[in-house]
Amino acid sequence: MKKRRTLIITALLIAALALGIGYAALSRELVIGSEANLAPDDTDFDIVFTSASIDKSDFGSASLTGDASNATTAHYTLTGLSAKGDTAIMTFVIKNRTQDVKATLASLSMLPGTLYVGDGTSTTGNPADYFDKDVVITAEDGTVLADNAYTAFDIAAQESVTVTVTVTLKETVSQKLTLTGASIVLNFSGEGGHPVTP
Repeated sequence: MKKRRTLIITALLIAALALGIGYAALSRELVIGSEANLAPDDTDFDIVFTSASIDKSDFGSASLTGDASNATTAHYTLTGLSAKGDTAIMTFVIKNRTQDVKATLASLSMLPGTLYVGDGTSTTGNPADYFDKDVVITAEDGTVLADNAYTAFDIAAQESVTVTVTVTLKETVSQKLTLTGASIVLNFSGEGGHPVTP
């Protein structure tokens, strides 16, 4: 009986050892290795003008230049101002269409352009002698973000800001005035996003 019990225990130990060897023989390790070399793509930074308008069509027009769905330039033309105090208000909406990158105003420049007084281009004048120009940038909730000069502010992803340009004539026009090359340049840079971890 004792011999029989020893035989059974020995058989069980051999079976357990055989299972261990069998498991080891059937096991396999799978590995997925990875490397990533990622760089930003400037085309992913999507900030555009989405609308342009003027408060009084008698005083001119405001429009987007180029493809209205992807406009990076807007324009206004003033034609009807003639009396002291005449005022035109142009409104431009800028949207940060980027999914997860905030847009930061890196610079705001106002270029005065060249003013010609009278017919032709022989007599130049100073635009500031004839026009007051006021530029105000507001958030969607109406908060003033910048006023006439560079002030750092952000446009969150999928948010918009409104640029309001108000031009007022300082004196009644007694001669023809032609203004060319005046512009407001807003330069945005992008930061943020979600890093991709390999």
